[in-house]
Amino acid sequence: IAAVVDAQPQAESLITQMQSTIASTRHRSASRTSTPIVYCEEWGKPLIHSQTWVAELVEAAGGRYLGTPGTHTTAEDIAAADPDVLLFAWCGAGNRVPLERVIPQRNWQSLKAVREHRVFCIPDQYLNTPAPTLLEGLACIAAATHPPLHPIHPELIQLGRAEITAAEASSDPDPSQASAWSAK
Repeated sequence: IAAVVDAQPQAESLITQMQSTIASTRHRSASRTSTPIVYCEEWGKPLIHSQTWVAELVEAAGGRYLGTPGTHTTAEDIAAADPDVLLFAWCGAGNRVPLERVIPQRNWQSLKAVREHRVFCIPDQYLNTPAPTLLEGLACIAAATHPPLHPIHPELIQLGRAEITAAEASSDPDPSQASAWSAK
């Protein structure tokens, strides 16, 4: 595409910058003491694992991607896997995934990620579009996966235990209504 619009030098520069950022994140994550299991959710009804490029970003950030990218899963399968980190980036929801409702609705309160306060919402535009914005998604994933090694990203939303306790578990989160919700 860059050649067609006579923008090859800019495209090559962008590619180099993206590769450099990914390599830097990999290098920083190399000093980790663990490889957390990370569940990334692209959609909540039905539950859908994030796409292949998100799995690659999780690995670059020093995590192990849970599941098969782009496939359906169940709350029970995720509970059985007991991931270390839960990341939500529902398509079209921005950063408005109602984490405080999703966790109790799925009976995930006892998951390791929830007990250790490692439940996050990432703005969907950082993960669901294969574009340069993926670098922001990588920064969010790295901060969620290895917080001592990577700075917290200002748009990464973390769920606290009090929010789960206070949520009304009876309401069933519907991703198509995400714009009406506000994550804390």
